[in-house]
Amino acid sequence: YIGSIFYALLISSVSYVMSNMNKGGTALADQVWALNEYLRSKKIPVRIRDKCRSFYRIRYAEGKLYDESDILSTLPPQIKDEIVAYNHRVLFEQVPLFSSKAPESFLVRLAPHLDPRLYFAAEIIFEEDMMGVELFFIESGIVQIYSKHQDAVVKSIADGCYFGDVGCLLPGGRRTASTQARTNVVVHVVHKRFLASILTDYGDLASYLVRIAENRRKRLALLDESIVDHPPLAESELNDDEDCKTKYFLKLEQKMTHRNSMMFNINNNTRAHRSRRSSERVQELNQDLRRSIRRSSSVVDEIKEEEGGSGLGILGKWGSFKAPSGSSNTSKIQPI
Repeated sequence: YIGSIFYALLISSVSYVMSNMNKGGTALADQVWALNEYLRSKKIPVRIRDKCRSFYRIRYAEGKLYDESDILSTLPPQIKDEIVAYNHRVLFEQVPLFSSKAPESFLVRLAPHLDPRLYFAAEIIFEEDMMGVELFFIESGIVQIYSKHQDAVVKSIADGCYFGDVGCLLPGGRRTASTQARTNVVVHVVHKRFLASILTDYGDLASYLVRIAENRRKRLALLDESIVDHPPLAESELNDDEDCKTKYFLKLEQKMTHRNSMMFNINNNTRAHRSRRSSERVQELNQDLRRSIRRSSSVVDEIKEEEGGSGLGILGKWGSFKAPSGSSNTSKIQPI
């Protein structure tokens, strides 16, 4: 009898230890179970059910769910802020503004106000002419920018880029373009009220952000054909100082430069051998030229293949970066 009691106590102790070893996983499983029960009881359409489950798979990819606000509330404010900032380290490393411009104290103060969000492919993030109250930083995914003055995509941006600054930081406060998720997109959003409060202590950084936003607004204004006399842009206003520093824009620039170099060499070879080349040589050069042209039209796909789609992790693969319609310079990125 005593042996049975000790055996029962042993089993219960082991069960208690095992159940508490993975509280985060258990909490997530319980939450997903409750979600599925709710969706079934309310007869939610299958399309929306799938989006809910996809959200949990992407948002909680580690397989654990914690009540961070409850856990961190017991810690001193300075330690809490440091932990929150560390949890955003991937984003801070990807965004050039954070990794090269902003001091660490700014990041520590900003991190608690960053709200992670997930947008599914084809979802509208915001529309042109809406009031802008939030700034978006892309952790992963592709966002397409549209303008009512152009039918085609104006620009595609991705990991490390930020958008929404024109409506958020400049007078007027309205969006000058529409944005849509091309793939599943994870962004971190800060309300302009919190951002403005923090920037009051970082004048140089605030001026830099405003300058980037003003240049973006000027470039987008060039698409409005109803304005006859656009003021000429200075050379420093033509390129986006933030987007061009992100890793995929750098890779794209390298690819395009390599493409142009190959085409230049092919043309030189064609001229050098024009007087003595055979029909076989002509065919070979034409094949090289066609291959080079194909490379120029799918340069981002090559980047995606080289990295095995790792740029977006579980969120999808890379799409194309498109220059504004009517642009004659296809050898360089056309940041808006």
